[in-house]
Amino acid sequence: MSDSGSERHFSKTYGEARDKFLDAARKAGAQVESLQNTCASGPDGEPLYTDFARLGPAPGEARAVLFANSGTHGAEGYCGSGCQVGMLRDGMFTHLPDGVTVVLTHAVNPYGFAWGRRVNEDNIDLNRNFVDHDAPYPDDKGYDKIHSFVCPPDLMEHKEKWDTELLAWIGEHGMEAFQEAVSSGQYSFPDGMFYGGAAPAWSNDMWRATLKKHGAGAAKVIMIDFHTGLGPSGYGELIGLGGSEAIQRANSVWGSAEVTDLQAGASSSAIVRGDLGEAFFQQFGQAWTAAVALEYGTLEMAVVLDGIRQDNWLEVHGDRQSDLGKQIGQNARECFYTETDKWKSDVYERANWAMDKALAALADQET
Repeated sequence: MSDSGSERHFSKTYGEARDKFLDAARKAGAQVESLQNTCASGPDGEPLYTDFARLGPAPGEARAVLFANSGTHGAEGYCGSGCQVGMLRDGMFTHLPDGVTVVLTHAVNPYGFAWGRRVNEDNIDLNRNFVDHDAPYPDDKGYDKIHSFVCPPDLMEHKEKWDTELLAWIGEHGMEAFQEAVSSGQYSFPDGMFYGGAAPAWSNDMWRATLKKHGAGAAKVIMIDFHTGLGPSGYGELIGLGGSEAIQRANSVWGSAEVTDLQAGASSSAIVRGDLGEAFFQQFGQAWTAAVALEYGTLEMAVVLDGIRQDNWLEVHGDRQSDLGKQIGQNARECFYTETDKWKSDVYERANWAMDKALAALADQET
């Protein structure tokens, strides 16, 4: 399948991305559904939607289902959206295997997509929100020790001072310890980084309902969740989700040389708690399942983490309309989306390969 001119599938705004997705889905003959996030609106007060394109048998009639999602971390949606649009336009789903349904979820977190933020309307990182909120929260992995200098109110006024304190902590404890502490997920500081929330977010409830509806009755289910911001620029790491048995199933789909084991610490990502995969495996506990986060690199990890840090400060303490606010917003965008044809072409080629492998696995009648 050709990726020639693949850059045309990608967009510069959430609105443009949504229009392209809906147009491509309808022209591909997909069943289209849109759900408005009534908890939030866009920068100009516009309504925000998560959109779905379903191709193949109707809900409850498919023996196998492939879910492919964009925008779990809002600003990362530009990458996944471009891949979804391209696949629809290029006819990837025109001749699906018998009994196989594909569900493309566009903008799992439409607020973050529209505003250029990784988090949702409540500063929640959705990939930390899928925990049991009625049980004690997971350990914060030391985030309480670093919050004061990672997210101080005067970060941008005295950034050199706070950076020096942060680097001193990293010098004492190591970069891996910092990545774990800052990004594993925390539940104590609503104004902090990688906050998991105190209750299920709108997107959490929406995603669980989506899995239940579109995966009903399926014996075999695969998920690909598109992400950006970690790893070598343009390369798509297949981060295996779930426990050891789920990783073995993912290996059977994409190959053991391609899938990294998140829980074993073999990924560019820190081990996280409460990601979309937890809801996925909970919903399909009786089915044959495999799931990956397809994570594309952009900038160096330290740059990306600082971009998230500055964006968090801007939301809590700054002014997005100021010159500084606009610069921080642009920097944050570059952390999750690279505006070069080469990057987009590499991204799209890898996405096509991953989707082809998933469809081939679903075509296999064995479970």
